[in-house]
Amino acid sequence: MKRMVTTFLMIFCLSTLLSGCGKVTNHDSNKSNSDTFTGTILEINEESILVEPLEGEDILKSADKISVNTKGIELPEDFIEGNVVEIIYSGEILESYPAQINDVSGINIVDGLVDKKEAWDRIPMIMINGVLYYDTGNESDIEARCGVMDGEITSTVDSTETPTEDNQSNFGEGYGYQYVDGNSIDVYMNEKWIRFVKDK
Repeated sequence: MKRMVTTFLMIFCLSTLLSGCGKVTNHDSNKSNSDTFTGTILEINEESILVEPLEGEDILKSADKISVNTKGIELPEDFIEGNVVEIIYSGEILESYPAQINDVSGINIVDGLVDKKEAWDRIPMIMINGVLYYDTGNESDIEARCGVMDGEITSTVDSTETPTEDNQSNFGEGYGYQYVDGNSIDVYMNEKWIRFVKDK
C-alpha cells in the first residue's frame, strides 16, 4: 500500500512539473490570477492582434511584440490599428517570437489613435530598391525554398532611425533575404525566416 501511494505521489509531482514547461509567468504568487499591460496595436487579425508594449512595461522583459488571442473577446467598435490598449490576461506568456498570450479576459482602449506610420517606425525595417519593408513579427510560411539569397543587408542605422539607403536596416547587418512576391520579402535572422512587407 505504501509503495502504491509513493508511486502515485511521484507521478503527480512529475506531471505537475512538466505542465509548466514552455511558459513564462509574468506575475508573482502575491498577485491575483490576472495581470495587465498596455501597448499599441500594430496589426489586427481574425482571432488575434499584434501589440507593441509601451516603454516601461515589465512585459518587455519577455518580448517587444506580443500576439494576443482575441477569440471570444468583445472588442470595442472603434477598435483599429494604432489604438493604445490595456490587455488583461492570466499572466502566462508563451515563449515564441512574437510572444503569445492566449488566456485573455479583456481588452480596453486606454488612449486615442496613434499614427500608424509612427507605430510602424519603431519596429525593424529594411530599405530595398528605395522601398521600406516592415517586420510583421511572423515567421515565413514557406517550407521549401532555394538556398541562394537575393540580397544581403550591408549597413545599419540606429533602431530609432529609418533606413535611407538600399540594403540598410535599423536592426543590424549581414542578414540575407529572399523575395516572396511584389509586396514582401523573407529575412533570415536568428536561424529563422521572418516575413517583412511593404508599408501600405
